[in-house]
Amino acid sequence: MGHELGLYHLHQQKKKDVNNKKKSLKKKFDKIMILVAVLVPLAHIPQIFKIWYYKDASGISLISWSSFVVFSLLWLYYGFLHKEKPLIIMYIFLLFIQIIILIGGFLFGS
Repeated sequence: MGHELGLYHLHQQKKKDVNNKKKSLKKKFDKIMILVAVLVPLAHIPQIFKIWYYKDASGISLISWSSFVVFSLLWLYYGFLHKEKPLIIMYIFLLFIQIIILIGGFLFGS
């Protein structure tokens, strides 16, 4: 009987170790996703530069960028509902950038 309890304890310890490793990996991945949440919107900077510096929005679709704004609003709402910090950060930045691109498209589109 005592021997069986020892095996049970060993099994429980292994389970805890696996759970701790998963939590550690999750925390590391959460940090990476916060970085991604900042980098994704920054990837749009060349588009903003082209539109606002050269006053040229001929290559963008106002329908597409309007759709991106609507979809980003939905994702932002989803992020708030589920308290997902990376989604909230990314979609706040994305909305800001998409609106800048959309305004430039209206002003400088052909």
